[in-house]
Amino acid sequence: RGPRAGRAGGGGAPPGGGGRPGPPPPPPPPPLGGGPLFRQVREDGTVLQDGLSAHSIRAIVQRCAKDAGIKGAVRGHSLRVGAAQSLAGAGAELVEMQVVGRWKSPGMPARYARAEIAGRSAVARLRYGK
Repeated sequence: RGPRAGRAGGGGAPPGGGGRPGPPPPPPPPPLGGGPLFRQVREDGTVLQDGLSAHSIRAIVQRCAKDAGIKGAVRGHSLRVGAAQSLAGAGAELVEMQVVGRWKSPGMPARYARAEIAGRSAVARLRYGK
């Protein structure tokens, strides 16, 4: 006989071998078509519409840096600097970095990514074949 209607996989014990079913899965997250990208999540896995506070983001960044073995001060601004450097290293132009980072002028991303930008300059291509 095939599985009964309404029961996927033919029934039986839930995965993991226990006789009791586990807790129900958390509801799906709200669509990210608008609103904050980084959102609050309850202990039961429910994703809320509210964004994370500046304090929460700071704590998460510092905890991740510590877990990664990074010593010294790591701030949220470090993410903006690192993003500019990563974008420049991937070949993004200054105007693209300016738009993504929401800088008013290309001066700040140029400053943050000066080593990466210099590494792909005409002089670098001539000297190092890059």
